[in-house]
Amino acid sequence: MTESSHLPLLEVSGLSKVFETPAGPLKAVNAVDFTLREGEALGLVGESGSGKSTIGRLVLRLLEPSAGAVRIDGTDLAALPPEAMRRLRRDVQVVFQDPWAALNPRLTIGYQIEEPLRLHTSLSVAERASRVAEIVERTRLSAALLARHPADLSGGQLQRACIARALVTRPRLLVLDEPTSSLDLSVRAGILELLGELKRDLGVATIFISHDLGTIKLICDRVMVLYLGMVVEMGPTAELFAAPRHPYTMALMSAHLSPDPRQRRRRILLRGEIPSPLDLPGGCVFASRCPASLKACHAQRPPLVAFDHARSVACLRAGDDLASLMGAHT
Repeated sequence: MTESSHLPLLEVSGLSKVFETPAGPLKAVNAVDFTLREGEALGLVGESGSGKSTIGRLVLRLLEPSAGAVRIDGTDLAALPPEAMRRLRRDVQVVFQDPWAALNPRLTIGYQIEEPLRLHTSLSVAERASRVAEIVERTRLSAALLARHPADLSGGQLQRACIARALVTRPRLLVLDEPTSSLDLSVRAGILELLGELKRDLGVATIFISHDLGTIKLICDRVMVLYLGMVVEMGPTAELFAAPRHPYTMALMSAHLSPDPRQRRRRILLRGEIPSPLDLPGGCVFASRCPASLKACHAQRPPLVAFDHARSVACLRAGDDLASLMGAHT
């Protein structure tokens, strides 16, 4: 076994992104660190504006970081010249939120699924056709749809086409940015079933960005919770859902609806104002809304530190019994 085989597929370190706005610098992502191994699925959760999609675009190098690094197999993407980055695109693919916007209305579905093979491989015409037929069958698209245009397909069919296009090059890393949020619930269930099968059968490393905690719980091995561009908690999905250790994670999980309508839940209602990303406080960024905050929380920003063998938490009170302090309501 080579030394490189011990490396994670994806390594993100100190990743930050600042957008210049008329009102001043907006800190969208702040010193984020994480790794992702082959075949692993990492869920990114948090409120709108927490930096989830920005992190996805930084990993894809659709945005350039203000600081930090994104490495794939130990190679810093920022150091790659355009031609090398183009070659890497076959291994790093994306499925966006809106399938209607992601596909060209003037081109057939078959042409658009095949296009990444023309751009990123040297396969022959026959080999490309075979690869397209294989992925179309796997994503349960009808071959008859390949000659049609996007306007002729339903939302679920369009998203399956986008997934097929992303997977046709057999990538090693897939970024899914809210891939089911624009779909009806009945269609969403089919797409989630498909994604679960693809994760199991193809072993693609996945970053799954979603507001839907039920989806994250179903699909992901680990979860990274973001608040104002910072990681506040990270750990295995089952452990994090069963016993969250950061007050913000606890509030998020309390809003998650159980599939059992008889199960009662204790909802944590957050009060106070979310700090502006244009002027982040010097202490904990969640302190202004946290029912369990201490005076020290407003004075110092807690680092993300190991809580146990698999969990990391950025909270001065991570080891305390927070449940009784969070003001949950049945």
